[in-house]
Amino acid sequence: VGGTPMKTSFFIDGYNLYYSLRRSFPNDPQYKWLHLKTLCESLLGTNDSLGDIYFFTAYFKNDPEKKARLRAYIRAIESNGAISVLGKFKKKTVRCWVNNCLCVKADRYFETFEEKESDVNIAVYLLENAMINTYEKAIIVSGDSDLIPAVKAVKRNFPHKKIGVALPPNQEGIDIAQHCDFKIKISTKQIREHKMENILYLPDGMVSCPYI
Repeated sequence: VGGTPMKTSFFIDGYNLYYSLRRSFPNDPQYKWLHLKTLCESLLGTNDSLGDIYFFTAYFKNDPEKKARLRAYIRAIESNGAISVLGKFKKKTVRCWVNNCLCVKADRYFETFEEKESDVNIAVYLLENAMINTYEKAIIVSGDSDLIPAVKAVKRNFPHKKIGVALPPNQEGIDIAQHCDFKIKISTKQIREHKMENILYLPDGMVSCPYI
């Protein structure tokens, strides 16, 4: 206890968090309107100071309503100091099996979209920020095991830095937690406590929660 506060930055996997909230609050989507800054502040240790908050996501191409909701959310969280990093969706051909869906024939293929780049972006930002020493402690908000190589790279090259994982509700994250220095479990109670106001008045105009 005491001493110089540890600068702590957050690296938030937007879609990992989004799907967790959708499962946790299926009948109450307003909690997707999450105040990232106050949530991150609540996750800090007693000897931590808040650094950067990075939010990694992508606009869904073929759904204007989803795109508009995400755009509103990004405006809101950026007004509170978060930094959004955008990836993109790519078209993907998927094989559809009879036993797993309603297709009439086996070997039917269909096109869908898959969010790309966020895992890579998180890895790049985690490592680059370690290199330029913007944080002493990093907290990854995600249960995605694809981020394990990024955690290993930072710990291998910067062993004095602490890397933790904050698991959203309904995320086990057993694999990634094994490679981190500490694990935090975010509860549904915490999510409820850190919802933004339904209407925010920003310098460039009003933004309102699209889930009300």
